[in-house]
Amino acid sequence: MGKQNRGRYLALQYDCGQPNLEELTKEQIKVLNYLVRSILTIETTNGTWCPSCPVYKQSHPISSLIKEMLGGDILHCPTKRGETHYWNLLSNGEEIDLTYEEIKFGEDSLLYEEIDILEEEDMGFKSIHEARRYSLLTKKAEYLIRDYGVETLGEVLNLYQC
Repeated sequence: MGKQNRGRYLALQYDCGQPNLEELTKEQIKVLNYLVRSILTIETTNGTWCPSCPVYKQSHPISSLIKEMLGGDILHCPTKRGETHYWNLLSNGEEIDLTYEEIKFGEDSLLYEEIDILEEEDMGFKSIHEARRYSLLTKKAEYLIRDYGVETLGEVLNLYQC
């Protein structure tokens, strides 16, 4: 994919079931970040819960959740410390990374020259425990979305379109 402007919170976009993709507003980005951070708890993490950085080491489940709810692909690349960081490439070609903060928090950096799309066969979770944590994360997201009186994440974001 090559190194591009990888500043987080790029012009994020989504598909609400309409034929055209629309650019998310700053308010929608704030709502999306709030939603993600609202559902992260010690029970949804892999044991690395950090209240000052709730997205720390959570890029894989968060990017999986965004893919499930908004579509697209998952991008990944190694970090200088030997970890793997994941984020999303939406169907319109825009990137969204709601966990980039974990890179700075962990005093790490991405090896941009090794960015790739995560293949479908590599998207699964490595253990039953990991799958259960993801299932809990998904259920918490669905409950939170229903609290807005709608059924999908796209509908929640539409509430904040202005």
